[in-house]
Amino acid sequence: CPPTMIWDWFSPYFTDDEEFSPRGAGKGKAITMGKFAKDVLKDLKFFDTIFPRIPVKIQREITQKLADWDAENGVVDPKGKGKHAGGDDDRQGRVA
Repeated sequence: CPPTMIWDWFSPYFTDDEEFSPRGAGKGKAITMGKFAKDVLKDLKFFDTIFPRIPVKIQREITQKLADWDAENGVVDPKGKGKHAGGDDDRQGRVA
C-alpha cells in the first residue's frame, strides 16, 4: 500500500485481543494481534526479515499517532521506547 495509507490499514487491528505466536504454533511467546500490528509499525524488523523503509516524514507521523493512540487508550509506556509495560501482552500495559 502507499505509505500514506499505512495507518489506515493497521489502526483497526490495535484493539484486537486475539493471541497468536508469530513464530508459529507452540514456538515463542504469544502476543495479541493489536500489539503485533503496533510493533510492526514501530520496528521494521520481523525476526530475520526487514520490511521496506517507510519515508521519514510518514514514519514520524505514525510514531506520533501511535503515542497519541496509546495515551487516549490508557496504554502505559514507562520507558518511552514503544514497548508496553506489560511485556508481550498489550492488555497488561493498560491502566485500569
